[in-house]
Amino acid sequence: MLKVCDILNVIPIGIEIDYYVPINIIFGEWDPSIEPTACWYTGNLKNTLLEVGLGEEKGKIRFITLVGIKDIRKDTVKISCDKVLTGLPAFETKAFNEKNLLVEEPGPLKMIIDQNNVYILFSDNEIDSEIICGQVAFFLDKDNFFCGVKVENLSDSEIQFLEDNFL
Repeated sequence: MLKVCDILNVIPIGIEIDYYVPINIIFGEWDPSIEPTACWYTGNLKNTLLEVGLGEEKGKIRFITLVGIKDIRKDTVKISCDKVLTGLPAFETKAFNEKNLLVEEPGPLKMIIDQNNVYILFSDNEIDSEIICGQVAFFLDKDNFFCGVKVENLSDSEIQFLEDNFL
């Protein structure tokens, strides 16, 4: 699992919702020729897949892409965290190297739609804290491992699109 090692300043975020790629979140701008992108994958790695892109050296998050999802439902989510921080997480990159910029960790992956929010959860660990960067909240367990993400304040039409196409 990805572990948060630092919290950086908030940067602009782009959120795309699409029929082929349900959710794509892009954090700022980057140049892969200066620092390559390392990718971490989870899900069953066949028809459920979440991809997280990081700067190879500094671990700054570049994107989160939900490529495919089968476990999706509409429900009320109650997550309360005592520790709420503002910023952009940076992750440890020890698992990556020049020859291997891809790490696959099969695991649970589910998406829950709750009013105008979407939760993407990929760990059974208890959520202890969250880091908020604009419309996105990153959920961490007590050891600072990345457990899930919430995209907040989506429009009614975006929520309806997700429900119509993925529920």
